[in-house]
Amino acid sequence: CQYCGAKGFHNLTLDHVVPRVKGGRNSWENLVTACRQCNHRKGGKTLEESRMRLRRQPFEPHVNVYHGLRRYLPNNQEWAKFIPSEA
Repeated sequence: CQYCGAKGFHNLTLDHVVPRVKGGRNSWENLVTACRQCNHRKGGKTLEESRMRLRRQPFEPHVNVYHGLRRYLPNNQEWAKFIPSEA
């Protein structure tokens, strides 16, 4: 949770930092994961109105195609020559 720090995928929801009812958009910079309790507590309020703070600012993740390949072919020497080592 980007508000309280709770971990665990079973209890996470998506929260709009700036609520949609107040003009917030569906963008990487406006969406964070939040536990159900924090999402309910914040509701349709802004951070200031809810007196809540983000643990870190939302951002668009930077992932490249090699990241996925390394995940599925971690120790495959035949493919290693095709995947840059800094990926």
